[in-house]
Amino acid sequence: MPDTPPPYLYKFRSFNPHLIAELCNSEIYFASPITLNDPLDSKPSIILDLPLERLEELFCRTMEESPKSGDPARELAICRYNATEGTSDALAIQQRYKLSVELKIHQMLLNWIGSTGVLSLASNWDCPLMWSHYGAQHTGVCLEYSTRDHVAKNLLMVRYDAPRSVSLQDLYDWKLKGDFAARKRVLETSFLAKAPAWSYEEEWRCLARSSGPHSVPFDLAAIYFGERCNSSVRTAIVKTMHDRSKPLHFYDVSFSQDNFALRRDEVDLEEVLQVGLRPSPALLFGRVPLSDEWASKIPIPPEQESDPKLY
Repeated sequence: MPDTPPPYLYKFRSFNPHLIAELCNSEIYFASPITLNDPLDSKPSIILDLPLERLEELFCRTMEESPKSGDPARELAICRYNATEGTSDALAIQQRYKLSVELKIHQMLLNWIGSTGVLSLASNWDCPLMWSHYGAQHTGVCLEYSTRDHVAKNLLMVRYDAPRSVSLQDLYDWKLKGDFAARKRVLETSFLAKAPAWSYEEEWRCLARSSGPHSVPFDLAAIYFGERCNSSVRTAIVKTMHDRSKPLHFYDVSFSQDNFALRRDEVDLEEVLQVGLRPSPALLFGRVPLSDEWASKIPIPPEQESDPKLY
């Protein structure tokens, strides 16, 4: 897995008030893994490879680190009691108890993963599927971020050939032994493993301790406007962002005439800045009178025929 990201990474967005606020505040949204569109993304299964004694140790450590931690010993006692329901067979009770502890550890792992924030970035701006899936069917925008001198503490590439399951032995070695290699395996499986069908995204990820808007750890280098992006959206963004301290490039995206590839053309800033906001024709040229045809269909009461307030 490469350690060095490409020179630029891309975020596809629909146009909405949140986008304008993030651009103006130099923020970007880190999503909770619970909300990701792939139901298997950041939801690893577990490999049950720990003996009972170590399993109990891992349960206690994991519960102590949970935000709403209770008494681990009491929770284990409840698991033991529940395992005795309907049976007196010692082996069956032990198996039930062990399974109950494993399931609780798995749930705490999923809760921890779900509490983090994930920023997903693509390696290319010219993927039609990305525009369709994340750029509001080509009506949105794509933000280009420079990875030069970035301050992201963890910028990692998603793997599409990685296992989906976290080893409880790895989780134990990380939590109770401080094993860095085991920690790395747990984190990669938890946040960076996706099915091969998603490989067209060529995704890189940045992780935060919580979801929500955070300061952008990259310099914004360019904004791309989708092939179906409304000209008013382009005008609003260009007029908002053109005079920022670090100059931006603006591109219109279109389809090639000869194939299915996407192309980009730099936006004529002078044209957008000069004529982007159109004045009201009614105010420029006076009230436009209704045609005789329409006037005959919309009768005006005699007392209002000369009302100067009517438009």
